[in-house]
Amino acid sequence: MKGGLFQVVIAVVLTTLGSCSGKNPSGLTSIRIDPKDSQSLMLSEFFEEINYVFLDDSDSLPLVNPYKISFKSDLILVSDNVMDNIHIFNDSGNRHITLKSLGQGPMEFSHIEDFFVHGDSIIIKDNVLKKLLFFDLKGQVLGEQKFKLQSAEFFYHPFFRIYYLENNEAYNFAKIDYKGNILERYYQVDQNILGFKLLSNHGFQKDSFRNLIFFNIPYTYHVAIFDELGKMVKVLEFDFGAANISSSQHARLGRGYEKRNFVEQHQLVEMITCFFPFRSGYFVFFIQGNKVWHFVWLDNDFTVIQQVKSFKNDLDLMKIRTIPWSYDEESVVFMTRSIDLYNDFKERENEIRTNYPSSQIISFYEKYKEKLKEDKTVLVKLKIHSNLNTE
Repeated sequence: MKGGLFQVVIAVVLTTLGSCSGKNPSGLTSIRIDPKDSQSLMLSEFFEEINYVFLDDSDSLPLVNPYKISFKSDLILVSDNVMDNIHIFNDSGNRHITLKSLGQGPMEFSHIEDFFVHGDSIIIKDNVLKKLLFFDLKGQVLGEQKFKLQSAEFFYHPFFRIYYLENNEAYNFAKIDYKGNILERYYQVDQNILGFKLLSNHGFQKDSFRNLIFFNIPYTYHVAIFDELGKMVKVLEFDFGAANISSSQHARLGRGYEKRNFVEQHQLVEMITCFFPFRSGYFVFFIQGNKVWHFVWLDNDFTVIQQVKSFKNDLDLMKIRTIPWSYDEESVVFMTRSIDLYNDFKERENEIRTNYPSSQIISFYEKYKEKLKEDKTVLVKLKIHSNLNTE
């Protein structure tokens, strides 16, 4: 393996990292959020500016169905879960390189279950070939490594990995060493949701401000927290009061129409949709029923500071069509189809130009108006207000 990703000293360090027994962390922090307390606010009370990024992929190598989005310095990495490629753009949206699924040979991948950025390396997890592929940020292959444990999302560190086991085993997380040996298992799965799988578009989230790792567990109200050595140290448990759905109700209703109808009828919260760490707090997003979106800001002590269920966009008047999809150090990132954004702008163009002449959407539209008519992808970055996310 090139790039210093594996070192002989790893074996020495790993002796201090634990054994392979199953554990639940002793620390559990409960966060009570009553959806009835959510307010209607001006968008400028939660976010201070909106920026748009047109992902300018090529016609010969299109971005068909963008899924996971990660940010690294001035690069944007986007996986395509139809073509199984990773497109890398600069922060202006210009295409940089594409990591292509070429086949099943050595130093190739055919499927992307998940990918992770560690330092200047991109690691792709191919569950079909059961291997990790390592690339640098210029697209050069650095090496590959086989794995045995079937899992979904993963966290990579040269000393260890954390695998999420999809509510499919007795414990949901396995920490392994670089040879694939299981060092520890964490978070005992509730038998009522055993087998309830949902591939996350967020995966493991490295919090560089606190040296922690977060994972939002599907079909629960739990966010698992790991320290920088991969040890699970705490679980955040959200409590929505009368809007909670129990694990036994999950089991009884399954995952189809009956569940969706029950959740809508009783205006319940099925799970946490987004949990994003920022410098001065945490952004939380959840859906009540099937249509009511809630945006929450927690401070560093997990106290609710702001709780919103509807916004009036007083920053540029554009619609917020989709749920939050990703984040960078300053912004919550949404993703929308270019043609939808084009139509929304044309619908309100006169009012936007009159009342918001300095908004970025105007210059963005002028630059990309012809390309917006195509079926392309636009990232909408809403910067958290400095009153919430202070330096």
